[in-house]
Amino acid sequence: MSTPEYDWHDVYSRYVDLVSDAKDRDVIRDAADLPYPRKIIRATMLAFMRQEKDHQKRELMKTLYLTIANFQSMTAQEREAVQIMSRLDPALPDAELKKLAKRIATASDVYQAVLRRYESDLQQLNEDLNTLLSS
Repeated sequence: MSTPEYDWHDVYSRYVDLVSDAKDRDVIRDAADLPYPRKIIRATMLAFMRQEKDHQKRELMKTLYLTIANFQSMTAQEREAVQIMSRLDPALPDAELKKLAKRIATASDVYQAVLRRYESDLQQLNEDLNTLLSS
């Protein structure tokens, strides 16, 4: 079985486009929206950062790299929980808030599990950056 080859510039540009064009700025997003597998995007971003000499561009790349943690593989139930939690708006009328509160009670545990994965991924990505920058 051969490993597929990727155009690293395409991986980079499509990922940057996805993150830049995001209409919703939700912290947690579905990994299915990524143009390539997370591990390919991670490897690409690390390779590009190693080569980049411009400090400002490298800082931007670090931010983009950490944003990978926002993209989580989720079940249908987890996607629904993320959607519910992202709709929280204290300006909603009381009747809407009460309906939403019932849905939140159901979704909160599931959402917390997704957030824990996000935080774990973010920690790992930060460790990757620290290793890169110390070498």
